[in-house]
Amino acid sequence: MLAFKNNRITITLLTAPIALMLLYGGIVLWLSSKENGVLLGDLAAFGDSFGVVTALFTALAFGGLIWTVLLQGKELSLQRKELAETRFTNAFFKLIDYYKINLENITIKTADKVQLSGIDALIYQLSQFDINQKANDCWYEKNTQKMKVYEYQLFVEIDRSLMRQSRYMSTFESLLKLVDSQVEDVSLKNLYWSIVESQLTVHEVKYLFYRLLVEPTNSSLLDYVKKSGIILSRAGTCGISMRHTEIFKSIHGLEIGRARQKLPHRNLRKDVRKIRRQYGNK
Repeated sequence: MLAFKNNRITITLLTAPIALMLLYGGIVLWLSSKENGVLLGDLAAFGDSFGVVTALFTALAFGGLIWTVLLQGKELSLQRKELAETRFTNAFFKLIDYYKINLENITIKTADKVQLSGIDALIYQLSQFDINQKANDCWYEKNTQKMKVYEYQLFVEIDRSLMRQSRYMSTFESLLKLVDSQVEDVSLKNLYWSIVESQLTVHEVKYLFYRLLVEPTNSSLLDYVKKSGIILSRAGTCGISMRHTEIFKSIHGLEIGRARQKLPHRNLRKDVRKIRRQYGNK
């Protein structure tokens, strides 16, 4: 619609001077062809004025040409922006597809030699991690030397039970990087990051949390997670031990959000106590 409007303005600016020049020339020829004719001086005056008008119309035509170039430049800029947005959207959702494919391609074998893949593989690994990590609880004691042993054993168990799935994690990082580098508008950037976060199950969030825990502090993935808030906003509601979130904060300096969920029966507690006392007295 904008292109059609711009083209119509351009055509008007270019054709109007030509039409006026032809009209002016036609008037001069008509006057000179009358039966009585006109004086040569009058024709000379007409000729001079015609030259002035011609120069004026030429300037107008040139101005119209410049206007056309400017409009085309603006239109080209808009087209490039639309093309860039289209390319980004295509790349973004294609990466999400790759992310899901790489998740499904995760395969492991259980202790019973049963092969698991995708989410089932992560669930099994996380359950094994929780079981094995319980043996390390005896070393948990804040502000003592025992904490060093606890943290060391925690990192060892993460690498043992929750093996790093390179393709899966690389695709996850690529998604965050794409949004961070290509989207300038903050609200739009948050929207795309929310889309990424909506793709993650509780098990994926938990797995990624523990893998991030053992990431180097200068890790680019950790930096993107910090910018986006992904994982940090959900890790607190995924059954992750508060001990581990505290260690995460002390190492990486990132706070894990813990949303307090209000139970529907909590407001009925007083009424329930009254009823129990009444029936207990009978």
